[in-house]
Amino acid sequence: MEEIKDSYAVERISEQLLQKLATQNLNDVEGYWILWLLFHQIFELQTSIRSMFTERFLLWKVFPVCCLRWILQFSVLQSPPDTTVKGKTGNHHNLLDATQRVLAVWSK
Repeated sequence: MEEIKDSYAVERISEQLLQKLATQNLNDVEGYWILWLLFHQIFELQTSIRSMFTERFLLWKVFPVCCLRWILQFSVLQSPPDTTVKGKTGNHHNLLDATQRVLAVWSK
């Protein structure tokens, strides 16, 4: 994904990929690791990619529930589903921010 320079193309490819993965009956761990393999490097380096996951995909796009779980695990919690209980202590602030944004949009 790092080689694609057009952010709109990355968004469309990502959206189609998530929709297709939702039809494959993947579990949450598999969904998380697929997103991690494809996006972890550019997610860390590019604000536009972080925004795509945490705002556009969570707040504005319509996805199946399984996709939303994968997106939350990857972009907000930043850990695979099996380690969420332990979690990273630094991610509590990210989770709180994301939750507040989601609630603000959904309450309108």
